[in-house]
Amino acid sequence: MEGSLKDDWSRYVMALNRSGVSLRHEKDKRVWSTNLVDGSVTTRHAYEYLFNLCGDHSWKWWASDIWKWNVSVKLYCFFWLVLNNRILTWDNLGRRGWQGPGYCNMCHSEEETIHHLFFHCSFALNVWQHVCATLRLDWQEWSNIVEGHVQHWIQNHTQHRGLIIFICWGLWRSRNARVFDDIAPNCFMTCFRIMGHYKDYRKMNHRDVFMRRVVEPLCDLTYPVGFFDGATQGHQGGVGCQILFSQQHSYNVWMGIEDSTNNFSELVAVWTCLFWANLKGIRDIRIFGDSRVVIDWLNLKSEIHSIYLQH
Repeated sequence: MEGSLKDDWSRYVMALNRSGVSLRHEKDKRVWSTNLVDGSVTTRHAYEYLFNLCGDHSWKWWASDIWKWNVSVKLYCFFWLVLNNRILTWDNLGRRGWQGPGYCNMCHSEEETIHHLFFHCSFALNVWQHVCATLRLDWQEWSNIVEGHVQHWIQNHTQHRGLIIFICWGLWRSRNARVFDDIAPNCFMTCFRIMGHYKDYRKMNHRDVFMRRVVEPLCDLTYPVGFFDGATQGHQGGVGCQILFSQQHSYNVWMGIEDSTNNFSELVAVWTCLFWANLKGIRDIRIFGDSRVVIDWLNLKSEIHSIYLQH
């Protein structure tokens, strides 16, 4: 072998050795050099090798916890992108060469970043405060980074740790509706959707408790059947209704109303139950409630004399 070729060969062998490839007088075969046992390639060893190679372990604290929350894969992937700063907000799009306004489409006051969109935007703050007030949870801006908010939430709200995913998902859907469909953000509707998805999530993870409550009512269940209720405290009211299609299939609605009385709240609850029953194609339904006054009004056993309530 000539001198130049010999030098090239030596450099080639050295490069192979640095890459973990050694030359032997044996038949070639594929081996995984980081596995000291038998050289076989496994997904686990490949992941550990690549994970250690990148050298960034800052997100590992949440990986062992979030994947146990029993939400859909779509929400898992979405929240993983949020925590890794990969959601396509305008700051990330700008780094990829996209041209756009750059500001937050919800408040039009600051640059749209992941932290701003989900935790600092005035619209996001209203949603957080409303949802947390509904569930009587404490809320404040705990950190100036996304991971700090998530870590504090997990540590202080263990009973509702999955709620943070649904709030971020609801904010992201409202933002996309604004960007792509030019639909103005509505705090009340965003909170309404978030609470609906979260209640379904809670039922899925506590199905035994929910099913005991559904199958043991004080009335004969001939499906479909509806339940309504309303209440008021200090002129602030709330209504809720539930439509049961079967023991396993139900539809639940609840919302808050202002400047209300108890009778007004009960009537709005009945109207909400009828509205959604009609929307779901139900033409024959029995409805149950706990307000004798409202039930007598609906059965025409007594009359409503208040103009405020007649409509």
